[in-house]
Amino acid sequence: MKTNSSEKPSIVAEDQWLAARRDLLREEKELTWMHNRIAARRRDYPWVRVDKAYTFESPTGPVSLAALFDGRSQVAVYHFMMGPEWGEGC
Repeated sequence: MKTNSSEKPSIVAEDQWLAARRDLLREEKELTWMHNRIAARRRDYPWVRVDKAYTFESPTGPVSLAALFDGRSQVAVYHFMMGPEWGEGC
């Protein structure tokens, strides 16, 4: 009952469909459990103290890292790449 994206799915008897559905459901549950385990590891990930006195330019002038994030104890950093002549990021 394997298909690729360019083939139409096969037509099978209900018991074959149910067996395939149960197999897929087992894999979906494994994926969910793995995702949950990884999310738990991410929540438990150790922190790194930032002791360097970083200064950033804000609309109101220079501001420290602590002030920039309003005293929050954690900062999530996302890297977004954008070329100078690009219309949108990657």
